[in-house]
Amino acid sequence: MKDDQLYLIHIRECIGRIQQYAAGSRQDFLADTKTQDAVLRNLHTMAESTQRLSPALKAAHPDVDWRAIAGFRNVLVHDYLGVNLALVWEIIEQHLPALKRKVESILASLGKTQARTRSGAWQAAPPTGRSIMLIVHVHVHVKSECVEAFMAASLENARNSVKEPGIARFDVRQQSDDPTRFVLVEVYRSVEATAAHKETAHYAKWRDTVAGMMAEPRKSVKYDNVFPDDSGW
Repeated sequence: MKDDQLYLIHIRECIGRIQQYAAGSRQDFLADTKTQDAVLRNLHTMAESTQRLSPALKAAHPDVDWRAIAGFRNVLVHDYLGVNLALVWEIIEQHLPALKRKVESILASLGKTQARTRSGAWQAAPPTGRSIMLIVHVHVHVKSECVEAFMAASLENARNSVKEPGIARFDVRQQSDDPTRFVLVEVYRSVEATAAHKETAHYAKWRDTVAGMMAEPRKSVKYDNVFPDDSGW
């Protein structure tokens, strides 16, 4: 059980790093070879850790497609140059958030089991890590004829986004001397919140609505919070 717990923690950490590296848009990911390399390395490491989990733990959680994860690991090892980056992005957006939630659920149950073994009574599992705020500036250049439509779609998305518990701020800013350029200032209370945001209906609507409005691919820059501290947001 102890080894399983260590590997599960490692899997969760790999997913967290992947979500942080890929916190920008699909276009950002497909255009940035450094991000691609970092994501693929952590996907490989994550998949390796799943293979080291005990057969008993895997059997106890058949809702996770352990075989598919192992198969993807083999592709990364033996056919690295043939990796489909569009498929990798789909995995990041659609599959990793659910896997992370499942891993956290398993870790919580293992923590309770260990606490019960020690004391004979159920106890809450200890905290498994501290969330760190993530700030993302998304730089957007839209076609001149799309400025008003982009602004309307982005304001609707921002108004809904600030209602999410994991988001501290979601600003839409327009450049003074060039109205076709915007910066979206997104302040997340944790890396996990970025993944949760991308699962929302309002984000999906915004993404699809503005896809054809871009004059060039969106670019994102990630920042760590320095001041005010996390409690000040």
